[in-house]
Amino acid sequence: MNHQAKIASVPALGAGMVPIRLKVCGVTNAQQAADLRRMGVDLLGLNFHPASPRYVPPQLARQIVLAWADPASVVGVFVDRPASEIFEIQGLTGIGIAQLHGDESDEAIAKVASAMPVIKAFRVKDKESLAEASNQLNRLTSLKVKILAALIDGYCASAHGGTGVGVAKDLVLSAVNLYPNLILAGGLNPKNIADRLAWIQPWAVDVASGVEVSPGLKDLDAVASMQRAIHEKFKKNGFT
Repeated sequence: MNHQAKIASVPALGAGMVPIRLKVCGVTNAQQAADLRRMGVDLLGLNFHPASPRYVPPQLARQIVLAWADPASVVGVFVDRPASEIFEIQGLTGIGIAQLHGDESDEAIAKVASAMPVIKAFRVKDKESLAEASNQLNRLTSLKVKILAALIDGYCASAHGGTGVGVAKDLVLSAVNLYPNLILAGGLNPKNIADRLAWIQPWAVDVASGVEVSPGLKDLDAVASMQRAIHEKFKKNGFT
């Protein structure tokens, strides 16, 4: 791979300072955002895909961003939306990062990335879909388009994320060198995160349904358990 080794605008680590960031996605409640921030969660995800049960309208999203109190580390999740709409929502809400979770073209990604940090998500079903992800990332690099991170998620035909579907171990292992800042998502929870971190040391892990009471309502105890599991795995393996 010939990707840029260092990407600008990388959000700082949270209070835990373990160099595996934790992103909690699909938050729909301002008070929970404030609680998660105090707990040391690194990245907050807000879903702007209307078909998602975790969708938040811009007015509510603005309240959540204010409660989180660090707009640069708030990620807005979009599925095949035009750059103009993403920029409009950024202006209304103050989100700092755009996560593109659809089948966006190279040109669409480049347009958004020219104005704000971008996480490009890929739903990984098989080796072919992983190869397609790698090809797009290589094309972006050749076009001198810098993105913040690449995210691999489980594949579900009926939804674009938050389904609890994981990525198979062989595909996770094949994705180790997909991009310098790699985010692992899909079916993660406090019980399996240690096993997943034995497979790979990602730049960040992304959790939604794995720490929920119901879609959008997070179980803060489960989030704390996931944080402890990440810290314990880090100390045990001596990740650097």
